[in-house]
Amino acid sequence: MLELAINHKEALNKEYQMALQKQSNLFFSGSEWDYYELKLDDSDYYKIQYVSVDSNSNILGYFSAKINRNSNIITGIEVIKFKENTLASLDLFRFLKKIYEMPVVKIEWWVIRGNEAEKLYDKVISKYSGKKIGLYEKSIKLKDGKYYDKVFYEIIKENE
Repeated sequence: MLELAINHKEALNKEYQMALQKQSNLFFSGSEWDYYELKLDDSDYYKIQYVSVDSNSNILGYFSAKINRNSNIITGIEVIKFKENTLASLDLFRFLKKIYEMPVVKIEWWVIRGNEAEKLYDKVISKYSGKKIGLYEKSIKLKDGKYYDKVFYEIIKENE
């Protein structure tokens, strides 16, 4: 189930720090370095931050979205799943639905090409009538020393 990330700050950061050491999370930071702690906001003014938890309060994933309240645009999405299971995936879709239902006119974000999340985001834009709006080639260098492309997405909500 989705719960506010701030209510799980200590446990969330422990999971996050363990996840940083896994090659499968190479794409999360989007850079050659990592923050060792997720900075959790004390309000939802600039960012909404949730965790996926199971019935024993084990943290399965972390999801956030940056919000520009002046323009009513979501300007970025962060997703990291600590455990691959059905509940974490369902919670991710609940989170994406939650941000789509917010009173915003547009949702825009990017993903590093090669990240498995790219397939998910392709499904999301199909479901919500969004589109890929561009590609920056070799625009980001990751911890493995390689350069990667960034794929940009947007969903413009009509009648908002």
